[in-house]
Amino acid sequence: MNKATTVENPLGYERVGRLLARYAIPSIIALIINSLYNTVD
Repeated sequence: MNKATTVENPLGYERVGRLLARYAIPSIIALIINSLYNTVD
């Protein structure tokens, strides 16, 4: 039969620095790229 896989929420147990690297930094990069695009356009 199929094994049920459980996906845990990393926000509950992961370190803050690792969470920032995983979620905040890509968001900041996207905001910078969007601002540069709007400035050039």
